Amino acid sequence: MSPVATRLSRRLLTLLVLVRAAGFTSIVAVVWFREERTTAEIAVILTAFGVGSVLLPAAVGLLAGERPLRPVLVGTLVLNGTALVLLPLTAGAPLPLPCAAMCAIGATSSLARSLIGTLLTVAAPADRQARTQSVISWTANVGGVVATGIAGVVAASGADLGPLFAVEGGVLLAA
Repeated sequence: MSPVATRLSRRLLTLLVLVRAAGFTSIVAVVWFREERTTAEIAVILTAFGVGSVLLPAAVGLLAGERPLRPVLVGTLVLNGTALVLLPLTAGAPLPLPCAAMCAIGATSSLARSLIGTLLTVAAPADRQARTQSVISWTANVGGVVATGIAGVVAASGADLGPLFAVEGGVLLAA
């Protein structure tokens, strides 16, 4: 692999950790929303996250065709970061607002993971694509562990989780 491709791969893998961490907002949201929502409302919010994470990647996969994926990835990251930054504003709002935010977060984080995985796999030589897929999976799992650990520490400290979402979104917007 060329030095340029290696740098791109490292950058994309780092981005994958960040995106996966953002996707773990669903776990953090359960802790955050439980103080102001009923169990049924939390279930609806998490369902919105799940629906978004399934529908948008499928739709883009069908519609993207031969279009370049990088501009789609950049737009997806901007939307994901924006949704995370705005999520704290849904505290105490009517149920459709946190549902919409979580649907957007699920959709964009899932799509970004798919796009990053595709870009990395296509860039790898044919004889290394299976290994590349393993690295992608491992890296995504690291992102999940990082997010869960940070959220656990913040939740255990009794601090408000709202700023965590805003910081996470800001990091994605800066990336």
